Amino acid sequence: MPANSWVINWNANVHFPEALKAFETWAKSKEETLKVLTNQLTVFDNPGQFLFGMLIFGLIPAIGEEIVFRGLLQRSLNRVLRNTHVAVWVAAFIFGAIHMQFYGFIPRMLLGAILGYLYAWSGNIWVPIAGHFMNNGFTVLVLYLQQRKFINFQIEATTAMPLSSIMLSLIISVLTLLYLYRSYKNLPMKQPSELPTT
Repeated sequence: MPANSWVINWNANVHFPEALKAFETWAKSKEETLKVLTNQLTVFDNPGQFLFGMLIFGLIPAIGEEIVFRGLLQRSLNRVLRNTHVAVWVAAFIFGAIHMQFYGFIPRMLLGAILGYLYAWSGNIWVPIAGHFMNNGFTVLVLYLQQRKFINFQIEATTAMPLSSIMLSLIISVLTLLYLYRSYKNLPMKQPSELPTT
């Protein structure tokens, strides 16, 4: 997340040329509307509501979105195009766009690409589901801790974290992905038609 905060900050501050001002106004309005809705839906007054929120905002989207975007869409694109990288990035682009939040599009697309590569490397849909759940679940956990006044961190903020945090996070993320890639590389590769959807 610290590494991603730089991308979030950059994406949140994109400005369009005069010809696209109408789109920029619409995108910012949509972003504010969805922010208000998200804030209303993610108020956790007790541990029971937190666990329910973890299920609704963490687990269910992780399973559903990964089955649709990686298990079905990416798998179909890979079968048709016979190019894993194109399949991963097209599915990630659609994953980012389908949320209808331009000012969060790039971070979501990057998340989609990472999850897509985890699926391509492992051939197991539960790997990106676990990654997606960790991402969503961490957000829900931080929101709960913030609301209970255990921490002061604002997870919905679009400001970049300190450079030291960003660099440390980036190094840990890259090393983790390299480790996973090398671990899965030793497994027998599956053809696109053999990749599981569940």
